[in-house]
Amino acid sequence: MALPYRLRSITKPFEPALEHLNRCTMRFTVQQVRNGCRLGSLTDLGPQPLATPLWMMYTLQGSAPYLTSDVLSKISDTPSVMIVPNGHVSEHYDAIQKYNKGIAAFASLPEKLVFASMQDPGVATPTGFNTNKGVAVWGRPGKTEMTVEMHTRLTEALRPCVYQAMFDGDTPKDASNKRMKKSVDRSIQFLDLCLEEKKKSEVLRDVPMFAGIVGGYNKYERARFAKEVSKRDVSGYSIEGFHHNGSKVEELKISEISDLLQISLNELSEDKPRVFTGALPPHSLLAAIKLGLDIFDLSYPYVVGERGSALTFNYVFDAQTQEQELSHSVEGEEGPYEMCLKHKRFARDFGPLKQGCECYTCVHHSRAYVHHLLEVSELLAPILLTIHNMQHYIGFTQQIHKCLRDDSFDQLQMLIESQRTLKG
Repeated sequence: MALPYRLRSITKPFEPALEHLNRCTMRFTVQQVRNGCRLGSLTDLGPQPLATPLWMMYTLQGSAPYLTSDVLSKISDTPSVMIVPNGHVSEHYDAIQKYNKGIAAFASLPEKLVFASMQDPGVATPTGFNTNKGVAVWGRPGKTEMTVEMHTRLTEALRPCVYQAMFDGDTPKDASNKRMKKSVDRSIQFLDLCLEEKKKSEVLRDVPMFAGIVGGYNKYERARFAKEVSKRDVSGYSIEGFHHNGSKVEELKISEISDLLQISLNELSEDKPRVFTGALPPHSLLAAIKLGLDIFDLSYPYVVGERGSALTFNYVFDAQTQEQELSHSVEGEEGPYEMCLKHKRFARDFGPLKQGCECYTCVHHSRAYVHHLLEVSELLAPILLTIHNMQHYIGFTQQIHKCLRDDSFDQLQMLIESQRTLKG
């Protein structure tokens, strides 16, 4: 079957442009397990080892939302890995393929490593469009039915360091057993075809491929699929089928999926990394880490910014600062961890978005200014919110690592939970 114009077959092999993009054997080592939390290291992906838990920078069409590469540089300690959803870049296939250096270089972020994902974790994925022939992915032009051949050609052009095999994760909580069985059957078929394509591809042969672990909310199907994956040569696992991305992920209760997740993990190798994408709020993120998951993404700061909110939760205990923040943001707030700057009470509030924050936005601008920008729908508003929210959440991830190392993770969970209880 002929490919659409923007995903037509490649007639000549790629020439390696950046060595590490095509020689990604990847090694994962679990260095320590504390109360379910795994501290590990990913090596041979890039020039430096990557410590896990690991967070991937969220991108739209290969770039951080609203930010040029120059503005992105104002954010310190951005993740080394960025997640690039297939649907965002499929329309640019021809240009990326002709450029022949991969999506990272194409997006002026050559220093970043790329995780190529099937779906966008920051935007809700429409349901009911997957077929036996392919998986529906979504971008600016709308729906594209991604076949295995199209998936392979696009992935070759992207030059990722890690990529997801195709899977059917369209299994909402109320899905029938028949739908969940179909999801597993399709995903096994897609995985086998992707493995065949990988062996034939000079570009992807040595690139780690992660299997999407599906089965929905059915214990039997979860176990069945995980057993099938354990028989196949994949480099890692991506936990799928529990949500449809976007802001609804904030409602996901990790406690309700923990038993189902464990059923999958029981059948899978412990020495391979486990990915969980989606806009997880702080308490859910900490709960997921405690279940032994290793790799996440930074779509949550984006989702919060899209509703005009700034992250204000505390992850380093300071009683005085916490009391001030609670008194400022308890009324009219969108959620327990944020401050909605669309609210009129910020019209004359000339303080920073968060007291003590040293991000570019908080140093140079005020709550009143961002409120004004939101009122007039000025593009600078999401730019400033993105800078602040990304920097704040990156600080949170660094605190998570610190607490895992010094065995104070439980105290961090208590701090986050206390804010959720007071403001939720």
